[in-house]
Amino acid sequence: MNDFNENDDLVEMPPRSKLVSLIPYGIGTPYVESLASYFLRLADIHCLPPWFLTRQLIRPFYKPKATQSAKQFDRFWQSPTISGATMLPRIWVDALTELTGQKNLCQLTLLPFEGGIPSLNLMSSYRKWCPLCLLELQNEGQPYSFLLWDISIVRACPFHQIELVWKCGCPDDQRLSPLNVRHLPWLCRRCGRSLARVMGDPSITKASDEDSRIAKLVADLIFTKVEFDQERGSHVEGIKTFFSGLVSLAGGEITKAASLLGVEKGQFHGWLKGNHLPRLEALVMVASILACPIADILRGHAPTVIPTPLPFHRKRVVGKRSQRNSKLMIRKKLECLLELSPPLSITQAGWLIGVDTKYMRENFADLYAEFLGRFRESCQKASKARREERIQLILEAARELARTGRLPTRRRLSEALEGRLGCSTPNDRGTLKGICQQVRREFGFLQ
Repeated sequence: MNDFNENDDLVEMPPRSKLVSLIPYGIGTPYVESLASYFLRLADIHCLPPWFLTRQLIRPFYKPKATQSAKQFDRFWQSPTISGATMLPRIWVDALTELTGQKNLCQLTLLPFEGGIPSLNLMSSYRKWCPLCLLELQNEGQPYSFLLWDISIVRACPFHQIELVWKCGCPDDQRLSPLNVRHLPWLCRRCGRSLARVMGDPSITKASDEDSRIAKLVADLIFTKVEFDQERGSHVEGIKTFFSGLVSLAGGEITKAASLLGVEKGQFHGWLKGNHLPRLEALVMVASILACPIADILRGHAPTVIPTPLPFHRKRVVGKRSQRNSKLMIRKKLECLLELSPPLSITQAGWLIGVDTKYMRENFADLYAEFLGRFRESCQKASKARREERIQLILEAARELARTGRLPTRRRLSEALEGRLGCSTPNDRGTLKGICQQVRREFGFLQ
């Protein structure tokens, strides 16, 4: 007999999602998981390669402009930029939220600071990690990659006080085929082994005090990210209010306030009026000088007193007046920097000795030209080496396809290398065609 009564309250079934509703790690802590790490775990739990999941489920949310290609979108999963604060992370967050049903994926990116921190060079272009953190997380059974590691300015682990590592160090003879690599945040994409290391490993190096201080400030900023997600849109006004308060502390003199921070008056005036926003590097510098968290700058909480002595002070870029009597000393420093290997760019050299590039071009034209020539030659050699490495990678992938009895084609190589061919120019396409023909002859496909 059925005891069901129409007046009984019905229990609503929760909505179903296309993908597993995977719970992200570290929400509400400075060590929150990055969106790139979350996506790799999501693809692995479905036993799918990340590029396939991107192409089939994420790409439909992407509407490229007339000058863009949707195929470029398939390679973004390899880059930490999907955890940044641009339109690209917004697309990934919206797509994964609809596919998994998780509503807090915005916290895995820097989108809460969108409109407050410029996105230019905000995220690193390559992976970094703390091997000791990964070891502890592996022992706990939940290894993942931190959002903190994907930020370009962060070069150290604020917890273990060591430098972040960016390469596994595995030899080339242990490199796996791209078809056999398992893509997970704690595994090497070359040899497939764990990136965790124990204390005393040669790859572990103690971080400098400056790098540790920067990492701690950025970690504290990430910790306050949940609050900023609710205060979106007030960053610009908060920054203007903060620098207005700093000018008041300096007696109403903009020049004095700019001198306190070691920046040019025009740059400080732009921050004060909201004409342009300070980048994360500048926010870290201001927070270090005034001994305040970065979150106070974005909220507009200016310090009531200027700390004395200053805990940290950036050397101001040398102006023309102070350079007139030190040309000989500057020339000697430039000549020493010219001997360094790999060569420095003219901008890097000027930053190291505190001289702007315009002054160097006008007063040291010979050294200026030599810096440009050496750096250009170094870039050309590096580009040639990268091209040769890419060709060798394509050749190995083509031979691996041929060993399995499959005819090497551009499409199959693109799938094997997960869209990393980079053959967009006619010369590159010609090189790829030549590699395919070479491997076909080696394995007898043309007979």
